[in-house]
Amino acid sequence: MLDTAVSSYRLLMNVFLIEEPDALRHRLLEDLAAIEGIDIGFCALDEDGPLWKIRVMKPDVAIIDLQLPGGALPLIRAIKSTPHPPIVIALSSCSSIHYRAASHHAGADFFFDKIRELDRLYEALAVLKIELEAPDESWPTGA
Repeated sequence: MLDTAVSSYRLLMNVFLIEEPDALRHRLLEDLAAIEGIDIGFCALDEDGPLWKIRVMKPDVAIIDLQLPGGALPLIRAIKSTPHPPIVIALSSCSSIHYRAASHHAGADFFFDKIRELDRLYEALAVLKIELEAPDESWPTGA
């Protein structure tokens, strides 16, 4: 019985998008919403701030635009320093090795060019969803 409860525990992967308002954000929201099993949260850049919202909402994945006002790298560092941080995916239209290295150094788990690599982003999310759905082998099974 516990096996069934553990395996059916995760129905949705919670994804939190922190993206500058532009035409791409609208496309990202539509594309992400079309992926089965993903629940999308969105953070407008307001006075509460994305870090507070991530702490409260506890998403599985945070997708962050590196071109945020004030810089995204400090935000990534802050997110990764919280207890049980989400998987962080950095997005940028500037995909030089320097941007990639800086985002990984800050703690991002993945980096995708938001112009040329959106398909890879969606593939990564599909794989992460499958991994999160897998029963946690450390849970006791009652056997």
